[in-house]
Parts: sequence; C-alpha cells; structure tokens
Amino acid sequence: RAELVAAGHSSAEERAVYNRETVDRARLRLALVMADDAARLITEPVTPERRADLVLAFYERLEASNDKP
Repeated sequence: RAELVAAGHSSAEERAVYNRETVDRARLRLALVMADDAARLITEPVTPERRADLVLAFYERLEASNDKP
C-alpha cells in the first residue's frame, strides 16, 4: 500500500487494487476451454485480443449462470 501512495495513486485506485475479486480457477479453466472451442469454429484468424474477449465473455456468462437459484 505504501508503494501505491508513494507512486501517487489515488485512494480510488488503491481501493480498486485491494478490492479485486478472486478469480475462480475452475470457472476460468472452463472459460478457456470454451473460448478455444469457439475459436476453432470462427473461420477468420482469432487475435489474442479477441481470444481474451471470448474468455472474459464465457467467464462472466458462467458466473451469471451460477448466480441463478
């Protein structure tokens, strides 16, 4: 925390660093597999940025499906 203050980060930035949610490793693994499968179905080359977007989309979708009662 002292390093953040010394680097001139605002208190909002400090809170963002310390309030990050924990990554669910099992959900991340599944999202990666799903993104790889989706990338195989896409006919044009998949850039690293697009692959990251796919992983995030699947990760968030998996989280939303786990939140349903």
